[in-house]
Amino acid sequence: MLLKVLIVDDEVLVRNDLRTLIDWESQGFFMCGEANNGANAIHMIEKLTPSIVIFDINMPVLDGVALSKYISEHFKHIKMIIISSYDNYDYVRETMKNGAIDYLLKHRINSTTLIAALEKAKMELLNEEREKVENERNEKKWGELGPVAQQKYVKEFLLGINENVQEVYEYFDMIEFKIKNRSFIVVVMQISNFLVLTEKYSDKEKSLLFRAVIDLSNQVLEEPIQGIVIHIDEGRFAIILSFNSIRSENNLNTIIHSILDKIAENIKRYIGIKVILGTSEPYFNFVDLPKAYRQARKRPEELLADLGNGEGNNSIPIVTLTIGQEKNLLAALENINYDDASEVINQIFIELNKSGNNPKAIQFCINELINIAYRAALKLKIDSEYINDLESSLRDRLNKSGTVGEMSKSINELYFKLIDSINKNKIKHYSKYVEKTMQYIQNNYYQQISLDEAAKAIAINSSYLSHIFKEELGKGFSEYLNYIRVQAAKKLILKDSMTVKSIYSEVGFNNYNYFFKVFKDIEGITPVEFSKKHMS
Repeated sequence: MLLKVLIVDDEVLVRNDLRTLIDWESQGFFMCGEANNGANAIHMIEKLTPSIVIFDINMPVLDGVALSKYISEHFKHIKMIIISSYDNYDYVRETMKNGAIDYLLKHRINSTTLIAALEKAKMELLNEEREKVENERNEKKWGELGPVAQQKYVKEFLLGINENVQEVYEYFDMIEFKIKNRSFIVVVMQISNFLVLTEKYSDKEKSLLFRAVIDLSNQVLEEPIQGIVIHIDEGRFAIILSFNSIRSENNLNTIIHSILDKIAENIKRYIGIKVILGTSEPYFNFVDLPKAYRQARKRPEELLADLGNGEGNNSIPIVTLTIGQEKNLLAALENINYDDASEVINQIFIELNKSGNNPKAIQFCINELINIAYRAALKLKIDSEYINDLESSLRDRLNKSGTVGEMSKSINELYFKLIDSINKNKIKHYSKYVEKTMQYIQNNYYQQISLDEAAKAIAINSSYLSHIFKEELGKGFSEYLNYIRVQAAKKLILKDSMTVKSIYSEVGFNNYNYFFKVFKDIEGITPVEFSKKHMS
């Protein structure tokens, strides 16, 4: 079967040269079409479905760097070969980062170099096809076994009964559990007083209890720490936590302990039982899983043993983040909304105050809040050194009996800095056309502007701009324009120099009723309510 190749270059002579340079079909390729710029290439890719695209860096409308980014995001299977009239390291780096497999200088292209690049692309495609077939075979094999039989392989591997590493690898691949080339620890979790607790349980009731423990544990496991929970035997579970290298051992300990604290708290809160946890040291070699399991089992340690047990009349109510609070905090980070983040944080510290300022309760909440911040920083590839510094500072304050108010202020400062970093990071990673459009909106939001005018101002096709703007920002041009207008309106309201009704025209809205509706849609309250809330 011939592999389809699309050629993209704004120079007709270059396209002609490439077309006649080799006997395409005898080499196993078919030139399915030509395009003269990146925007046209996208339409032809959707229509012709090529396996390989050869394209120039410098083209009108949409250049090669932007095209390589688009292909890498929307057509991951396509192999890209870049050609250019001159050698430019920045261009090479950007296209290679987007997945290009080769970079050829036009004046050096001959039949040998072109065939070599095509063969390289063919080999990658064949390898991916083999991998796909192998994955489908594994999925079929494991799918026929059922979940209990599937986990049996991992259980027996941990216990040293089965030494078939390949089968365990296949199972982890099938469930998309990343452990290869990552560090991991093993946690042994034992239900406290299991035999007494389940003395009168039927097998079905025990099975439901085990399922509940696994489900409650899985609710807590998420990136940057990936986890899998396996039932070993009566009341005992193994949790394998896998993670990329984390710069600070202190950060790793904070994240791991926060996860385990949350698992223990979840199980205690929802099914009323206590668990004891033991952990291994971090390992990197996959074959050390049984060793890590034995280590975790040998030295179990009860985490936060006296936290929230509620024994006797002197028990202290424990404050922990609810699932709703955690989701709202993560949403605030994602939406770059400091007000929402601050509202959640302040509510948590109000509850801490009511609980009696118990140091362990404060430590528990601070661990969770720092863990959420750290996970978000890692996920978004944001420098997290200041999180490390703040964590040490907070621990010092706890040891010196710092007040809840001081802790609240520090955590608020942390989230403010993190949200500011996320905002700056997002701006850096937009394509140049989207950045220019955002800047155009910032400079002209108070006027009557449109998508067509913005596209004309930055010299790009309006349909393509509409597509990439929505793709990168998650909202369309008009929606983003309204968002910027509302933010500008909020600033004017807070200045208290104008009435709410006179502000709408200053920020680009045509009438007050539409301004009123858009403001409420975005902020959740009307402009009048916003004014009263912040002026009171």
